[in-house]
Amino acid sequence: MALPKHLPNSPKPFKNRPSPRWVEGFKEHVRRTGLPEAFPGISWEPLEEIYGAQILTEFEIVRAKRPNLDMAPCPICSPAAPKFLKGVLIWVPSIGKVCAIGCECGAKIHEDWNAEKKRRAQEKKGEIIESFLEENLHRIEEIQKNLRYARRIAKDHRSCWSSFRKECPMITYELREAMKRGPIFVTERISSNQEALRSLGLKQPKMINRQIGSVTGQAVVKSRFEHHKENFALENQLEAIKFGSNQQECFLKICEMTYKEKQMTERLIKKARQEISKISDLNKDFISFFEPENLRKLNEWSQHENRATPFRIDYRLGQGRMKVSGRGIPTTFVDMSGLCSTHQSPP
Repeated sequence: MALPKHLPNSPKPFKNRPSPRWVEGFKEHVRRTGLPEAFPGISWEPLEEIYGAQILTEFEIVRAKRPNLDMAPCPICSPAAPKFLKGVLIWVPSIGKVCAIGCECGAKIHEDWNAEKKRRAQEKKGEIIESFLEENLHRIEEIQKNLRYARRIAKDHRSCWSSFRKECPMITYELREAMKRGPIFVTERISSNQEALRSLGLKQPKMINRQIGSVTGQAVVKSRFEHHKENFALENQLEAIKFGSNQQECFLKICEMTYKEKQMTERLIKKARQEISKISDLNKDFISFFEPENLRKLNEWSQHENRATPFRIDYRLGQGRMKVSGRGIPTTFVDMSGLCSTHQSPP
């Protein structure tokens, strides 16, 4: 058999399984050169017996890095000719050799390798879940308090939302329609200079849209307000996994759980935290509607000269009410006392 010049003189005997460091060296060599068969210690001789072989790692060859832009030879089915670009590095204890072979030739070994990888992945996932539970299971009572606090704020906001919707239905509708498209715009007539250009035959629109800017607080004017509602199923489930705030006692409870019970507990805690985050974000959005800069942009839009029914919104923190006034609109004071609770600290 004619051997390529880049192959080593003789393979290294491996009585013991190669170390992880040696395997990493092989992978780095393949990434750099594209020549798995040239790594020192690799056996490139024809291989007939792979009984008891163990897969050390999987690898993929970048063809462009190989000297002849060919594929690598496989010691099992094609030791002297190009054969594969995706392969596995195996150790055969019975003959003390390490070989780089194609995935097809190592199908049975590969099947076992995949099963082992799946087992290891589940084992690692189990360790991650246990670590998560050790950090969080003793905090269930804290999670419950934060969830109740977020919902209480949302309930107060709902009373404000309901008052605004009841007292000013058309204004809340107009605001909702304007805010849902992103940045708010006003329509303005083009300048006289542009009119002059148009008279010269240049096609210009008579009206243009001017962007005022992005605004926040859609929670104040949305058509439905539901994030204040209790989730009894979630709260009952949290109660079922509340084992106190003692970390050691909670750790013992974790040790008693099956893998599925640990999974379910992890998901439940994450679900509760996501619920808190969602409600808190909506609460923050609600409050942002009343920020001075946000109201300034909304009033610039709502009082524009080209609007059929201009109006103005005035609110000062701590007043407990919001004033809505405008041309052809009776001055209305909307109860916003629920906003005050937002600025209190959580329990």
